[in-house]
Amino acid sequence: MHRRKRSAGENRRKYIYCSTLIDNRPKEVEQRLVPGHGEGGLVKDKQNPSQVGTLVERTTLYVVLVKLENGRAENAA
Repeated sequence: MHRRKRSAGENRRKYIYCSTLIDNRPKEVEQRLVPGHGEGGLVKDKQNPSQVGTLVERTTLYVVLVKLENGRAENAA
């Protein structure tokens, strides 16, 4: 299998620029003292065209899974 060349104008990843970095979280979030703070993620399968959004509440570890129509960053947000 050979790697394909990418064109100069092709954007490989889309970023959500208005998000807060994990390193800049307040102390109460880092120590998990206050419920209601969560983390989200996107699970994509290379073989299967399915995407799942994940939301985890950091204090109680309550997990929510959401089926997504596509894996674009705008839809996951």
